[in-house]
Amino acid sequence: MLLSEFENLTDIHPDCELYRAIEHEYNTGEWTSKAQFCNAYKFNEGGLAVKIQSAANARLIAAEEQRSADRVKLQKLEDANRVLESRLAEAGDTDAELEKEIAVMRKVMQELREGGLKAQMFEALLKASGDELSADAILHILFGFDYLLEEMEKEGKS
Repeated sequence: MLLSEFENLTDIHPDCELYRAIEHEYNTGEWTSKAQFCNAYKFNEGGLAVKIQSAANARLIAAEEQRSADRVKLQKLEDANRVLESRLAEAGDTDAELEKEIAVMRKVMQELREGGLKAQMFEALLKASGDELSADAILHILFGFDYLLEEMEKEGKS
């Protein structure tokens, strides 16, 4: 059912998340017609509207929890980056390996902000380690992962 059909049949104009939950319920339920479903929703027959609103709320809460977790991960990366930059400042400009680590950390932080494969890898590492790995250990694992991705790109496998 299209959003416009739902709105025409109910005179209710839901936001995107609520409509996603409405659409899911309509598509997975055993409704004889769009009109039947819309009428049941409009008059909350069998608690349908409440059930759908609860599902939409749960999705919003889960999305906010994920954003919050991402902010925490980003803060950890930014903290680790500050430590690396501090180590670089102490070592001087001659420490090429440390510069590489900082470049990788910045790249990973940007990808975490944008999502993507490395962000998913970071998430998997954190889950697998139960936060037992230090930021440096995770950084080195990600550096290796980045190296493998680059090699695959060179070979044309990705």
